[in-house]
Amino acid sequence: MDDLMIEKANVLKLLEIYPWKWRYTKLLMLEKVFDERELFFSKFERLFTFHDFRDYDYVVHEEIKRGIIIDMIASVMQMAEDFAAFFIAFQDGNNICRQIFSHSTTKVDKFYRNTNNFSSQDIMTVFKYERKGFDVDKDIDHSILKINEYFKQVSRFWIDFKELYNKYKHGQFVLIRSFGELSKEDVKKEKNSRRGIIGIIDFSTAKDFFKREKKEPLIFLGIENNIIKKNLKKLFEQGNLLKISQLKEINVIDIIKVGWKLYILLYTVFFNNYAWAKENKFNIMFINEDKHGSKEVISTN
Repeated sequence: MDDLMIEKANVLKLLEIYPWKWRYTKLLMLEKVFDERELFFSKFERLFTFHDFRDYDYVVHEEIKRGIIIDMIASVMQMAEDFAAFFIAFQDGNNICRQIFSHSTTKVDKFYRNTNNFSSQDIMTVFKYERKGFDVDKDIDHSILKINEYFKQVSRFWIDFKELYNKYKHGQFVLIRSFGELSKEDVKKEKNSRRGIIGIIDFSTAKDFFKREKKEPLIFLGIENNIIKKNLKKLFEQGNLLKISQLKEINVIDIIKVGWKLYILLYTVFFNNYAWAKENKFNIMFINEDKHGSKEVISTN
């Protein structure tokens, strides 16, 4: 048995057991909880207000709302890691399964930062497209345009949220609890909005301050405290002054849209490589539409 047959058998088994739909399913579950958080968390009101100076509305529509948004971002970032791992492995074509499971975040980060556009040949290799003339070639050309379009949106998302994702998945601090008090009017606005402000909590050094990108604003924490106020210079020089950085406002629907595009990319990669591994060349998927949630986004030929 030659190496290609062994590779195909291995890929076939992996794609049969790989839970590729789960991350997008989880994203939709989080969206549902986000939209119905007041009803959902009413069952746990005592838990969330126990020994807490803030009222329940504040906790649900500020802290829990922001936490769900960050979890939604993390789900999309995990999908982005999956896509990068599969793309890199199928592009190489050797020891595919081992490459998928041994990918590193550093390698994924380079993939999204250093690739502006896939070549037609790269896409045809990874998505198992073969030119045959007539309508098939038109489907391939359209799919190549859509794949590159989707990829650019995913890359922007990855670059925007990579540091926040790293902090969150390693148990470090991201902005979930507010650093100030909200008025009842502010809480009402948060309750009716699908947008949220997120950021990273860490320590600032003088070097960080002057090297930050685009002179982004920083919020230093605790400077209203007299002890901290009197020792600002010392804390700053030690790199021991708490700060909030990378503040961003994001709409939940924008997270879902990027997740949907990743779902389409993963679905097409998995379907086509499954067909390749089974040697079924007549069952290949193309990306034909760009309507969020449409069942017609993918078609077979």
